[in-house]
Amino acid sequence: MINTLTQGWRSLKLCLALHRGDEQQARKILQEIRRSNPQLSGLEKLFQDKLEADYELKQKQKEIVQLKHKLKRLSQLDSLPSEFYFDEKKPIIPTQNIIDHITQKFNLIDQDYSFIQCTGIDLEIFSDFELNLAVFIEDEFKQMSQRKNFEASLTEAVQDLNGLKSGEDPKYSFELSPYVYLLRYFLTNVYGAYLAWFLIYKTGLLSKHIKILDIAAGPGTMIYGLDLFLRSSHLGLNSSEFQIAYYSLEKQAKFQYRGLQFWRRYVEQLPQPTNAYFRFDTCDLLGDFSNFDKMPKQFFNFIIISHCFFYQSQIRQKANTNFQYIFNRCLQPDGYVLFIVQDKKLFKGFNFTHRQDYHKADSVMQSFLEEIGLKLVWYKYLTSTGMGDQMTPAEFGKFAREKLPRQNYISPLCQDYLSLKHDLNYTIDDYIILAQRK
Repeated sequence: MINTLTQGWRSLKLCLALHRGDEQQARKILQEIRRSNPQLSGLEKLFQDKLEADYELKQKQKEIVQLKHKLKRLSQLDSLPSEFYFDEKKPIIPTQNIIDHITQKFNLIDQDYSFIQCTGIDLEIFSDFELNLAVFIEDEFKQMSQRKNFEASLTEAVQDLNGLKSGEDPKYSFELSPYVYLLRYFLTNVYGAYLAWFLIYKTGLLSKHIKILDIAAGPGTMIYGLDLFLRSSHLGLNSSEFQIAYYSLEKQAKFQYRGLQFWRRYVEQLPQPTNAYFRFDTCDLLGDFSNFDKMPKQFFNFIIISHCFFYQSQIRQKANTNFQYIFNRCLQPDGYVLFIVQDKKLFKGFNFTHRQDYHKADSVMQSFLEEIGLKLVWYKYLTSTGMGDQMTPAEFGKFAREKLPRQNYISPLCQDYLSLKHDLNYTIDDYIILAQRK
């Protein structure tokens, strides 16, 4: 009886939302209805069909735009002598149109030469991505929830990743660790990865042939951020024209597998998928040098280390030794190393408290790169709050609700499966650091 009343109430809310023209709220209500009852009413089925038709129309429109760009480019090439043909290994010249569009969408505000506040998002890109991620996780959990140990497995994975809040490095080794990461941290980290690739593009360092070594890659967060950036086809980019060689170096095979599983389910089913070629190397980052000898020499033009900064100095020293070995062996002479490091973790690692002190930030950056044997190209501090000082949890919660984009599809799943009492938002408080070998 209660379920029937609840279902009826949700159907009424859906009807009212559609009457108001609030499609975003209607989407959310439909998702709740689908989770509780797969048998949809006539109106609910009609609205779902409408959403699917809208999505297919958008994909066809994108495909038409991409074909027009390709046709225009081919016609231009036909009229040029051979010496003027575009060399795809050269960096792309950034256009002001793309820079202005992303700056506006993400509400990027330069506070000084290295300090950028970010409180926005490109919903056209991220909303569809988040919806597909939510459906993927929900489908997986529906299958696994039939197991007797599902709740216990979920609890141990949550407790492991909760160590991040208290300054502990998680093990990430439990059966459901990849799913908990996908729910709690994946979207936020892809959000940061998107912005990191934008900054690389903005500084004229992105080419159409990209060879990436992603160290401690997890489920491939950085390749997803790049894919979303390149698929901003309405900006004039065309992801199908890029060729990406992506090498994942990760200790946990479960993370690599889940990342590839979602990639095949989402990205590779698009009309114009990104040309990404994957290779997976599952080994311990803190092991012997011999673990890395099978990696190609002087091959990569980007080596990425995202959110892999160890608190413990002894472990960090071992990691840095291995990092230097990999840089010297695998990075092209003119290649780049990209770091994404959470602000508090970086400063705590050098016994500083993070404050809005640019001289202190420069000092920490110099110590960080000297420790790892690299020279700085540039760094940017991206923060949602626009503050060097940290807010209290209550202050940040109020700020997030009022100012930051909400994770509309993942938040309900986190509340259902992880017992979160609040919504999740797209946030960032990271240093984006670009460096080269000395």
